Amino acid sequence: MSNSRKDTIGELLRYIPSAIVPSIMGFISIVVFTRLLSPREYGLYTVVFTTAMFVNTFVFSWIHQSTLRYYTRYSSNQFAQLLTTSLFSFVAVSILMAFIWYLIQAFLPKVFDYRLWQLLLLGPVVTIAQSGFNLAQTVQRARRDSVRYSLHASGNSLFKFVLAVGFIFLFDMKAEAMLIAIIIAGLPILIFEMLRLRKGYNFSYRNFSQPILRQLSHYGLPMVGIACANMILSSSDRYVIEYFCGSSLVGIYSAGYKIAENSATLFIYFLMTVSFPALIDSFEKAGAGETIRLMRYLLSIYLIILIPVVLGLSFLRREISSVLFDKSFYEAYIVIPWVLSGVFFMGMSMYFNKNFELMERTRTLLILIGSAAGLNIILNIATVPVWGILGAAISTNIAYFFGLAISIIFGRKLIRWDFPWNILFKTLIAGTGMCAAISLVPGMSSIPFGLMIKIFVGFVSYLTIISILERQTVMHGINLLKRRINPIFHSR
Repeated sequence: MSNSRKDTIGELLRYIPSAIVPSIMGFISIVVFTRLLSPREYGLYTVVFTTAMFVNTFVFSWIHQSTLRYYTRYSSNQFAQLLTTSLFSFVAVSILMAFIWYLIQAFLPKVFDYRLWQLLLLGPVVTIAQSGFNLAQTVQRARRDSVRYSLHASGNSLFKFVLAVGFIFLFDMKAEAMLIAIIIAGLPILIFEMLRLRKGYNFSYRNFSQPILRQLSHYGLPMVGIACANMILSSSDRYVIEYFCGSSLVGIYSAGYKIAENSATLFIYFLMTVSFPALIDSFEKAGAGETIRLMRYLLSIYLIILIPVVLGLSFLRREISSVLFDKSFYEAYIVIPWVLSGVFFMGMSMYFNKNFELMERTRTLLILIGSAAGLNIILNIATVPVWGILGAAISTNIAYFFGLAISIIFGRKLIRWDFPWNILFKTLIAGTGMCAAISLVPGMSSIPFGLMIKIFVGFVSYLTIISILERQTVMHGINLLKRRINPIFHSR
C-alpha cells in the first residue's frame, strides 16, 4: 500500500471523534428536542436554521473552500498572507451580511408570522457564529491538525446540546434555545484559534494580499453557487412543505430527514474531511496518476461503509421511528429510505466532483449542480401538494441521482476516475445478506432492545460476509487500525 494511502487511513482514524461525537449528539438532539418541542416549534427552528445556513453558504463558503484548496500551495512561505486575507475577508463579509439581513427583515410584514419573524432576528448572529466555527475548522483541516479538529468538533456539539436543554428548562425557552446555543458554542472557538495562530503569524493589514484575494475569489466565488445549489438540493423542500403543508409537517419531515442524513453523513463527511486534503496534496505533489489510484481506494472505503448503512437503516425504518421519535413524529419513517439513498448519491457525487475542483473548473461544476438543484425545486413543487413529505423525499432522491450522473458524464473529460465496480458488487451481496439476517431476528416486546439486537446482528453478519468477499481491503484496514491506535491521541 502506498504511503499516501497509509497516511490517509491514519488521519481517518484520528478524525474518528469528529465524526462519531457530533453524530451521536445529533441523534440525541433529535430524540430530546422532538419531545421538548412541539412539531410547530421544531419546524420554526428548522426554517430559521436552514435560512441561516443558506446565507452562511451563500456568503462565506467561498472563503472556506478556497482557503482549503490553496493551503498546500501557500503553506511553505505565504501562510500568514493566506490566513490574514481569509480572516479579513470573513470580518468584512460578516458586517455586510448582518446589515443587509436586518435591512431586509425591517421591511418584512410582521403579521405574516410574528413568531417566525422574532426568531429570524437571531439569524445573522447564528450565521456568523457557525461560519466562524467552520473557518476555524477549515484551517485545522487544511493543516491536517486532526486531533485539534476532532476536539473542537466534539466539544462544540456537546456544548450546544447542554446549553439548549438548559435554556429550555431554566428559562422556559423554545426554538430560540437551540439558536442561542449555536451562537454561544461557535464564536469562542474562532476567537481562540485565531489568538493561538497569531503567536506564530502576524495578522496585520500589511499581510493582506490582493493577489491572493483575487485567486481565492476566482476559485471560491463559483463555489458559492455550488454550495448554494447543494443547499437547495438538501433544504429547499422545507420551504415547499411549509408553503403547502404547514410548519408541523416541516417538523415531522425534518426529524425523519435528520435521522437519515445524520446516519449517512456521519461517515460521508468523516471520509471527505480527510479525503479532499489528501487528494489535493497528492495532485499537487504526485500528479494525476497517483491521485487516480488514491481515489479508487477512497471510493472502495466509501462503498464498504455506506452500502450497509443505507440498506440496514432503510430495512429498520419503522423500529427507528418508534424508538427515536415521539408518537407525534412517527410518520417520519416514510421518508427515511428515500433520504438515505439520496444522501448516498450526494456523497458519491462529492468524490466525482473533485476532478472539477482539482482542475479548478468550478464554473462548470456550478452549472451541473445548479441543474440538479433546479430539478429538485421543480419536482418538489410538483409532488409535495400531491404526496406531502413523501413527495419531497422522492424528489430529493431523484435530484441527487441526477447530480451524480451528470458529474460522472462531464467529469470524465477532465480526470477519468477508476470506479471499483467489483467492490460495489460485493458490498451489495453483503448488504443483502445482512438484511436477510436481520429479518430472521424475532420480534421482541421491548422495541428499543429489539432494535439494538437487530443492529448488532446486521453489523456482525455484514462484517463477516464482506470480510470473506473482500478480505484484502478489510485486513489492510484492521492492520492499520492496530498500528494507529496511539496516534489518535497524539498530533502528527
